[in-house]
Amino acid sequence: MALLGSEVFVGAAVGALFGQLGAEITIFGKGVTRFCKECPSHEEVCHEIEVDILLVKPVIEDLQRSVSASSVNAVASETIKEHVRNLQNDVRQMHLDLEEIRIRQSGVVSSFLKQIVWGNGWVDKGLRTLQSRVKDWISKYHMLSPVLISEVREMVAELSQDGARAGLQVNEVHEMVGKILQAVTPAEPPGSHPVAPTGAVAATPSTRFSGTLPLPGGVAATSVCGVVPTHGVPTAPKAAYFPPIPVEGHLYGLDEGSWEVQWTLRHGQYESPHAPSQPRQGPEIVCIHGMGGVGKTTLAKLVHNSEEMKGHFPSGRVWAVCGQLNTGFQVLQGLWRKWWKLTQIGEPPSLDDQIEGESRLNEILSGKKVLVVIDDVWRPSQIDWVERVLPRNCSVIITTRNAGVVPTHGVVGHQVKPLGDRESLKLLCQCAFGTEFPPPELSAVVEQVCQRCGGLPLALRVVGGNLSTHCEDADMWESWLEFLDPSQKRCQIQPGSNYTDFEERVIGVLQRSIDALKRENPVFLDMFLDLVGFPEDYRIPRNVIVALWSIYPTVGDMRSAKHRLEIFIRLSLVEVQDDNHVSLHDMTREAGIFMIRSPSEPPVMLGNLDTLANDDGESTSGGQQRLFLTGNECDGDLVARHVQNVRKLSWVAPEFLTKRNEETGTDVLSSDSWTMPRLVSFCAFWNESDVKFHERCQIVCQQFLRRIAESAELRILLLLNLSPYALVSDWFATLPNLQVLIVEFPLHFQYLPTIFPSSVARLHNLRVLDIRFNGLQPMAVDPVAIEKLAALKVLRIMRFNLLGATDDMSGDDADDSASDMSLPVEQVPAAVVDKLLMPDLEEFVFECKGLRDTGLSPTIGKLTALRCLKVSWCDELTRVPPEIGNLRNLVKLTISHSSLGELPATIGQLQCLTKMVVFVSSLESVPEEIGDLRMLARLDISVAELKAVPTTIGNLSGRLEHLDFACALAKIEEIPKQIGQLTNLRKLDLQGATLITSLPSEISNLHKLKSLGLSECESIEALPDGIAQLTNLELLDLDGCAQLEGLPEEFGNMSKLKELRLNGSGIVELPASISRLEWLRTLHLQDCQQLYELRVELGCLTRLKELYLDASSITEIPRWITNLLRLTKLGLPPVTHLPDEIGDMESLETLVLKKSDITDLPASLGRLHTLTDLDLQNCKQLTRLPAEIGCLSQLERLGLRGSGVVDLPSSISGLQRLAKIFLQECTQLTRLPPELACLPELKEVKLEASGIPELPSWLSSRLVKRAAAKKHSSP
Repeated sequence: MALLGSEVFVGAAVGALFGQLGAEITIFGKGVTRFCKECPSHEEVCHEIEVDILLVKPVIEDLQRSVSASSVNAVASETIKEHVRNLQNDVRQMHLDLEEIRIRQSGVVSSFLKQIVWGNGWVDKGLRTLQSRVKDWISKYHMLSPVLISEVREMVAELSQDGARAGLQVNEVHEMVGKILQAVTPAEPPGSHPVAPTGAVAATPSTRFSGTLPLPGGVAATSVCGVVPTHGVPTAPKAAYFPPIPVEGHLYGLDEGSWEVQWTLRHGQYESPHAPSQPRQGPEIVCIHGMGGVGKTTLAKLVHNSEEMKGHFPSGRVWAVCGQLNTGFQVLQGLWRKWWKLTQIGEPPSLDDQIEGESRLNEILSGKKVLVVIDDVWRPSQIDWVERVLPRNCSVIITTRNAGVVPTHGVVGHQVKPLGDRESLKLLCQCAFGTEFPPPELSAVVEQVCQRCGGLPLALRVVGGNLSTHCEDADMWESWLEFLDPSQKRCQIQPGSNYTDFEERVIGVLQRSIDALKRENPVFLDMFLDLVGFPEDYRIPRNVIVALWSIYPTVGDMRSAKHRLEIFIRLSLVEVQDDNHVSLHDMTREAGIFMIRSPSEPPVMLGNLDTLANDDGESTSGGQQRLFLTGNECDGDLVARHVQNVRKLSWVAPEFLTKRNEETGTDVLSSDSWTMPRLVSFCAFWNESDVKFHERCQIVCQQFLRRIAESAELRILLLLNLSPYALVSDWFATLPNLQVLIVEFPLHFQYLPTIFPSSVARLHNLRVLDIRFNGLQPMAVDPVAIEKLAALKVLRIMRFNLLGATDDMSGDDADDSASDMSLPVEQVPAAVVDKLLMPDLEEFVFECKGLRDTGLSPTIGKLTALRCLKVSWCDELTRVPPEIGNLRNLVKLTISHSSLGELPATIGQLQCLTKMVVFVSSLESVPEEIGDLRMLARLDISVAELKAVPTTIGNLSGRLEHLDFACALAKIEEIPKQIGQLTNLRKLDLQGATLITSLPSEISNLHKLKSLGLSECESIEALPDGIAQLTNLELLDLDGCAQLEGLPEEFGNMSKLKELRLNGSGIVELPASISRLEWLRTLHLQDCQQLYELRVELGCLTRLKELYLDASSITEIPRWITNLLRLTKLGLPPVTHLPDEIGDMESLETLVLKKSDITDLPASLGRLHTLTDLDLQNCKQLTRLPAEIGCLSQLERLGLRGSGVVDLPSSISGLQRLAKIFLQECTQLTRLPPELACLPELKEVKLEASGIPELPSWLSSRLVKRAAAKKHSSP
């Protein structure tokens, strides 16, 4: 293994970079001077910028001289050069911004930008923002001082020598060097993205969202290596959680496009007073368009996930996928179900038709500010309901290949263009080599391959992933270069397909990568094409696809199947959605479909292969082997006449059930032509909303399933959202070779058949059984039937009841409808569960409320092959047998919602365990032997009543990254110091440890920690000084720490901290060092009763987005607070006046001022054009509102409850977006201005206990009519 070499002379190169940087800052300074001469009215601001530039130039020159004369270690030089390049990019972008300001001032404005803004007001704002950015840049630059660079050079050299003597490998030394450089150089914010040195990429995200205007044109965004039903009545709303859409890997060419879309969403098309007088009627719509594989979805994901959008859309963000086949009603249904599940308890009511769907969706989103993303739109009819259904205060992102599908009126378009040459090369090299640059000997051919990929991220990722295993092989690169020759057409597509040349090239790249799987093993190609059979944009459960693949020849088990899935992900053929789901890019799926439908279709390798393929893996059976029923087939009878050789059938649309033969008047599926004797796999993936079977459909479905069962070769049966009435009692008896059975019943059926067909007992070759019941009334399963399945490897039975059978009802002559000999489900003894425990099981998932006994049977210990065990909703379960320690191969263990009191000591024998989740409120003790689980990466013991934390927990230092004791430590007085040994820990949650008074000082050793939760630790009096050494910490939650009076003096050393929560704490004063937290975005100090003054200067925290001081004891607003120009949410203490400068905070969206003695509001408040929420609750001395309040054109909510207002100004008519006004307990208010009736969005006026006894008829009638019109509006 090669070791890190000796120091090489690279100082001259680094020095040259500094020289170039100095030249560029000089050019920027000259640009400022030029602008000042052109626009004397802005001389003061320009002069301040010039002074700042003059101050930094000597530092640059000193650095150049210092580095040029030195020998710098190669590792250090590359890191330093990267910082310098980033600084160069910042300077270049600032120069571009300055030029844009100059153009705006001169009046040379494009038609697009004229729609957005006009006039010198913006120029002033742009200059102030630019000045702030210059100061940020200088602060960042000063950290690369000559002293620090000298220290870095010395430490790197010392590490190089010591590392070589100790025999350290290259990557180990690199990691050590990285830590030092990270400690002494300005770190990028967590989650930031690489800044490309040229092209459209701007500064880091933190400096881009500053309020300046977007530059014309779009850029691409991409990631490396894979990285996007019932009639039940809800019981209550829930605390909504809007999870981010996963985006993995390195991101290139992202910043400018993401920022431009976010700017449009935040400010709209029209911002100035010269905007058109006619207000926009529907939601703000941004159309992200571009060719397939260019990165539209990735860009939309980054916008959806951004902190800026999270703050700007407080009601939530929701993501829906359209796809090529879905109708507009189906897209609307998907959005309805998604929003309901995010915000409500219970299952969403079904929608009978589009009129009802539009009314319900409009009603549930009314008054909310929501970001809606609709991905992958193909036709105008799929989204023609958007403008009339979604409220005006919502915003919509639509991604599509064809911008023509979106109406042009009122829509802002953003074209995603291919990556530039440098970004393309970096992406390709990251995927192929793991670095951003190719080896010198391959650089020429790599650059040629990169160029022929056309800057399309999907093609770059797939080519790089395909070459990653032999990236040093020049012949392989040459082979790809020849394949990508644009003069040769390499892809297989259907005639008449409407693809551009670049898109055809992408499909060709994908098809070659897919076909390459055959060279390794034809079985792997067959496995991958199974993914193509899933519906478009389907979130494929990992456990489902792994279960299907586990029976393939040469795979054989779940572990090998999981490994194969990971390889497909590494090859960028499969995208990661989250920990439990994957998906195919639509272009990848299309490439696979064209391969399947071509004359050279790859053969199916599952089943009897004797007569199906030759030695080269080519099909010899003739005819199409894979068939998809999508519902769009124009002639079902024609399809039926070509199914004799079909071996894999995917049915993705139940509409096929209703197709009729026009000549005979019979159902298409009733035809005798539907005979598939070779069928080995049948998969039905039906949309939840489409499963509304009437009686005729159920009969047709039963007939078709009987034809499916006629194939003696059938190995796989996957039925998702199938009608339970379609499964006749004896159906499984005719499937002797079935190996995988996965059935999920939809939520639409409240009343299911009593018993799952007991003929399942006759599936003697079954290896995977996965049954899930989602209905309100669960079905029952006969355990005696499952006991017959001796070959079973995977058993998942969820949300069901067990029959307590006393006699064998599952023999070959069993009557499947018999249930008279069964015990009631609530009396099922645990001995019945033993019948489910087959000795060869590898995975056992068990969710059942019908257990009578208090413990699992010791039989569980005999399942020595078990790798995954999940036991949930067994309310009477109080003990786990010690025999569980015999499960030496167990990797994942989950026990939840039971009455368990303790875990057995033998749990420490589970040496392969990597994940352990125990969610049991009655749990009191965890054995010391838990420290023996050296492979454990995640330990989650939350909502428990632990009496002690085992001291052996420190032994888990090797792998543990996630430790969660939330709401489990209320009875514990001390955290063991051994917790400081967990040096790999990333997340630690100790929420609710109400008795602990301090944390062990050893916690300072957790250098990799990113999240620390200490909320509701009411007795903590102080944090250890060493906590400031947690320099990677991003989130610190101290809410409810009532005894905590202060923070350590060196608190500011936590340079990456982004969120600090101190609500309800006993904090008396903040340390001065907190002003050094340059990446801090959220600071919460609500209800801090001991905090009387903010003495520390926080105006330098220019990235702060949220600051809440309300309900604290502060009596005066700090002057620096108006310097926080990026602040979007501000909660003020009960002060007596607001400064006039409050109007300068032009990014403010929420302003809270409760229970204050303020008597009037400054007129400058009217300049807060982005304000959406103004809360003046219980301001008793406030008798009037300024007339300028009518200038708050974006205001949606006005809270005046309990205030002293006497009347409302007539200028309130300017609040065209106002939806809610709260006037309860306003006893001095005796009348409402008639202008309220003219507000188009007003939906709610609260007057309880006010001076107005009831809503005036002239207003109530208008509100009622408006609500009725919206409710009953139809297409």
